[in-house]
Amino acid sequence: TSQSFTPLENGWYSVQVTFANGCTGMSEEYPFGVTEIEDLNMSVVVYPNPSTGVFNVQVDNALPNVTFNVRDLAGRLVMEGMKAENGKLILDMTFFTEGVYMIEIVNEGVILERKQIIKNT
Repeated sequence: TSQSFTPLENGWYSVQVTFANGCTGMSEEYPFGVTEIEDLNMSVVVYPNPSTGVFNVQVDNALPNVTFNVRDLAGRLVMEGMKAENGKLILDMTFFTEGVYMIEIVNEGVILERKQIIKNT
């Protein structure tokens, strides 16, 4: 109770609690990201969302080294790549299982934006 923790690096974090009777409980994982980049004027649009498998992602900004990661809800990396010159990328998740995923827009190791995407059958 009344405990706090401030992560020192970007990542996925969870909390484990040990009760007085010796039992333990674990929270879900939550992403944590810090950036000192003030205002990127970034726009990320994902469409269609939800989709049966093919997502279009439009990233509008001037950063040259933007990459993306797609993670499942357990935080596992399931896809990664780089944005196209025009800022558009196409994610083909046709053979992925139905569910909710997170796409992370990354520049030089810093997560700039996260969007939830839903893959339907």
